[in-house]
Amino acid sequence: MKKLMILVMTMSLVACSDDPKETPAKAVTQAAAQPDILSYIPADTPLLLVSGINPDQYPDRYQEVMQSNMDGAVKYLEVFMKQAMKTAEKKQAELAEALAETLESEGMPEDVESITIDSTDQNEMATKAMSFLDKWLIQDKFNKVGLKVGETQIAVYMVDLFPVVRIKLSAGNQMEAMLTEAQQEFDLPMTMTEVSGIKVREIAAEKITVLLATDGEYLTISGAPAVIKDQLINQLIGAEKPATTLANDRSLMDQVKQAHGYTNDDLMVVDFQTLADHFINPAKHNSALVNFLQIEDNMLSAVCKAEITALIGHAPRMVAGNKQLTNDTIHGTFVWEMDAALAADMATLAGRIPHGNADAAFAFGMSFDLMGAKDVAVKYANDLVASPYACEHLAPLNQQAAEMQAKLSQPIPPFVGNFKGFNLSLDELKLNLENANLANPDPNEMIESLKTQIFLAVDETEALMGMAQMMVPQLQGMELKTDGSLITLADKVPMISGKDVPFDISHLYAAISADTIGLSLGHEGGGELSEKVQDSGKQALIAMSASAEGYRQLMEQVFAMADMPNMPQSVKEELQMQKELTLSMLYWTHQDVSMGFSDQGFETDFVIKY
Repeated sequence: MKKLMILVMTMSLVACSDDPKETPAKAVTQAAAQPDILSYIPADTPLLLVSGINPDQYPDRYQEVMQSNMDGAVKYLEVFMKQAMKTAEKKQAELAEALAETLESEGMPEDVESITIDSTDQNEMATKAMSFLDKWLIQDKFNKVGLKVGETQIAVYMVDLFPVVRIKLSAGNQMEAMLTEAQQEFDLPMTMTEVSGIKVREIAAEKITVLLATDGEYLTISGAPAVIKDQLINQLIGAEKPATTLANDRSLMDQVKQAHGYTNDDLMVVDFQTLADHFINPAKHNSALVNFLQIEDNMLSAVCKAEITALIGHAPRMVAGNKQLTNDTIHGTFVWEMDAALAADMATLAGRIPHGNADAAFAFGMSFDLMGAKDVAVKYANDLVASPYACEHLAPLNQQAAEMQAKLSQPIPPFVGNFKGFNLSLDELKLNLENANLANPDPNEMIESLKTQIFLAVDETEALMGMAQMMVPQLQGMELKTDGSLITLADKVPMISGKDVPFDISHLYAAISADTIGLSLGHEGGGELSEKVQDSGKQALIAMSASAEGYRQLMEQVFAMADMPNMPQSVKEELQMQKELTLSMLYWTHQDVSMGFSDQGFETDFVIKY
């Protein structure tokens, strides 16, 4: 199984490199001829992930960029395998050492030769694995096995409740030849059968049988409990298709696209409500998996069925897709759908992320409204105490609600409730590598340039500053204006004035508005600090952004620390590995990500410029 996992992880890696993307020009309409891959997918599948099934929806430049980014995927695989080999060698050496110590402690002669032979066998196996991967995956950037952007189609779905991964491979693929060679070279424990002209490899793993099926253009991966595998194999590998499929009933896909404004057929759907209903009301579904698990319809009372169903119904489904896909922009969302009342309540958890530097190498902001969170918790605790669950399985929630009521009666300190969020940007980092690489580097000479800004969102800055002056005597007597005007701190803050700090503080500024405090380091003139503290920012839980040019420069400085003489070897190796992985995957020029609650639920919104 460990040998087989190499192949499985490789497939997952390539699938991730071709995430759901989308073109804005395509309307939410049903095409006349549906992709063949949809004819294998049940129309009511509770799990769906499709990518690349309509490649004509991709802009030409998108396909070119993603295909060229396969270099990054290849590099990722190479680094992963090298790291795995190093780890295996290290463990083998530790095992040999431990065995030798055991033999010596027990007064037995050391069989050093056998230990060496085992180590040699491990090294030979690792070398053979690298050679195999180089031949089939690395040399042709996965093209040889049929994984190519614009041609490969991927679908993940469920038959009954068993997950199926179906991949339509590109023309001329040699997937079958690769699997055959892998089976022979590595003596993989596979049983070969043929079902309706489809070659099936079965791998027994504990009580589960994993299925790998190939029929020329498709690779299908699935599995089922060994005792019921035979009754499901035809459906799992696609020898028997469902009566109603997404090819003749696109209701699921079209409803998701319409509800969220998605513009192509690359989608993800996880229907928690439907999945749960198989176990809540098993008699309605006649599921092979549920029957195998011996879950009967009378295991839950009618009141439990109703209450559990209603509970899950508040947040029943997770979806993802793209709102826009052009020659330079990818805009998509992940949404955990919630009913309107729950979404509105959860929205009050977000405080305010103040405005930051949109062009920063990397920026990260977070907010949380503690007062709002307390109000929501009080509301739901009170509701549950007033109307407790009747289902015995939910009784612990009733007790927890009563305990929460008591805890929530305690007041929140004003200082804590005043804070709403922050935004930190790292704009530039330049190390003095010549000094850093000395045998005994001077920490005060290591940082050549550091540019960063931080913004704090509060309800009332004057109250916060007053408290800060009370807590820090050195701040007393300082005039801190709250009109947004720029304050030079280098010669005004007693705590740092004249102190030996490891970076230049000649450009250290502050600006304070009625509800935002901003600090800027390294930016001459404050980097528009006064204007930024006047901006209200956004209501979200988390916001992140990155500029590829600045991010690359920043990471190169970090990775350069691997050359420092006193750096531990393990850290050097980790930095080198991360450098190869990080810098090889920078196909984008700018990214923006925000997470928060909308009227549709918990939403992660991302915009990628490439």
